[in-house]
Amino acid sequence: MKKIICVTSFLIVLAALAFCTSAFGQAVTAETPPPAAPKPADMRTAVLGQLGLTRDQMLQIRRMNQERKPMMDAAQTRLKEANRLLNEAIYSDQATEADVQSRLKEAQQAQGEVAKIRFMHEFAVRRVLTPEQLVRFRDLRQKFEQDRALAEKNRSGNGARPAALKPMREVKQEIKQGIRPNRLKP
Repeated sequence: MKKIICVTSFLIVLAALAFCTSAFGQAVTAETPPPAAPKPADMRTAVLGQLGLTRDQMLQIRRMNQERKPMMDAAQTRLKEANRLLNEAIYSDQATEADVQSRLKEAQQAQGEVAKIRFMHEFAVRRVLTPEQLVRFRDLRQKFEQDRALAEKNRSGNGARPAALKPMREVKQEIKQGIRPNRLKP
């Protein structure tokens, strides 16, 4: 689970890096005032600014984004369609195991293609970064992950999850131990 969260956080920060390169693609003149403190909505821009990308790096990343977008759009369309077909197969009047398995395989392949495009793009962006930028990026990603974990903990109330969100084995274990599970109030 932690690995998925870490990968997700990495994807979010990398996506922020990838999608905001256009904001830094313009030459900065001496007359341009320094940017104010970043707003929460402007996090992507702040990440790019902290990495110190060169104009060439920004152009490379922008080009990669432009090449990736049609592939990602097509892959996501295939994934949505595969999920729709799987859902139809599961809930059809005459659902068969073979049909559901076939649709499931198609959905998994489509999901794998989306992940492959995303991860290969991240790897391509990573190759554009200098070793110093990569270290800064890792530090930013780690800070982002810590902030996200803290926000998650605060949302769930001191880290305790309601029973409705706990895996069934945790609820059963609590019942065996005589602990009354926290239930959501209606």
